[in-house]
Amino acid sequence: MTFCWCSGWSFVLLPKPVYLVFVALFGVAGIGLARIIKSRKSEEGAFAEQREPLTAAVCLLLFFIIGVAYHKINAYGTVRFMGGPGGWYFYAIVAPISFIIALGLWKTWPKCARCMFLVVFGAVAILEVYAVLMVLAPYYTGIAVPAVSGWGVTFVESWVLIFSQETAALLTANTPRMLSPNVLLCLAAAYGFVLIAVFWNVVVASANSSPSARSPA
Repeated sequence: MTFCWCSGWSFVLLPKPVYLVFVALFGVAGIGLARIIKSRKSEEGAFAEQREPLTAAVCLLLFFIIGVAYHKINAYGTVRFMGGPGGWYFYAIVAPISFIIALGLWKTWPKCARCMFLVVFGAVAILEVYAVLMVLAPYYTGIAVPAVSGWGVTFVESWVLIFSQETAALLTANTPRMLSPNVLLCLAAAYGFVLIAVFWNVVVASANSSPSARSPA
């Protein structure tokens, strides 16, 4: 759950189905990686070029896991509590993790390589917008509280209030004076524009690429 963490110090969670989608995504990528490892002959075409980068990415991930495991064992040995870093610490190596997942998905469905990144990127972008608007902003402004089940939030007031000027004012109450509600809204709009621009550029690049030029990188 913390690997797909999008919260602040509150540890508020997203709805449970969101995490099941991530589990399915990682599972499909794992199948693709297993097919690469199981292959006895060198991969043909673009896959051969990814063998060394994949090895480097996997080594980075394994060494990081060993470091996290040491931290947890050390914490238990000193305070008898298996706490320590959660999954969010793996954001430090988000680049190799993303590469491993992309390569695994590409190997699982090579024929869908053209639209695979678009689907994943679009899904993550929608999830991030949903998490900010419907989970984090309502929670930090008091419009919503954690659900009794522990998954997601329950609105104590109308969810329409998250689009009000009052919400922006509450979110910027303890920030530097230069970060006014209007500035916050402009930054949010700029971020949305960047997401759309990246998505559109990928659509154009995918449409102009040839099948032999496709790569998970």
